[in-house]
Amino acid sequence: MPNPLDSENASIRERLFGGNGAVHIWNCLGNQAAEPFKAVLWCALEPGGFVGRHRQEVFPEIVICVGGQGRAIVGETIHPLTEGALVFLPLGASLSLHNDSKTEALNYIIIKAKSGE
Repeated sequence: MPNPLDSENASIRERLFGGNGAVHIWNCLGNQAAEPFKAVLWCALEPGGFVGRHRQEVFPEIVICVGGQGRAIVGETIHPLTEGALVFLPLGASLSLHNDSKTEALNYIIIKAKSGE
């Protein structure tokens, strides 16, 4: 898979869900997503930034850390994020993400998929 960070097509979201800092987001599938997948997003959270707590209301998600150091807080449970860490967020779960580094981005992939019904 080509590194989406080479692309100039990132959207930049500031203070996402009431957080702090910027998140660069690349949509890896564009409009090519096929069921059950809804999106695959490569995200880079700036050093010291965080994504505020929000609830998974439409699709469950998987977060995979691909670089950097941080934390995913699901409900009240803290999950360390280092390269290779995976966190599952079922529908209805709340999530916040924190980049614990002051010098490097926290890079992670979010996979959104439709629940089996």
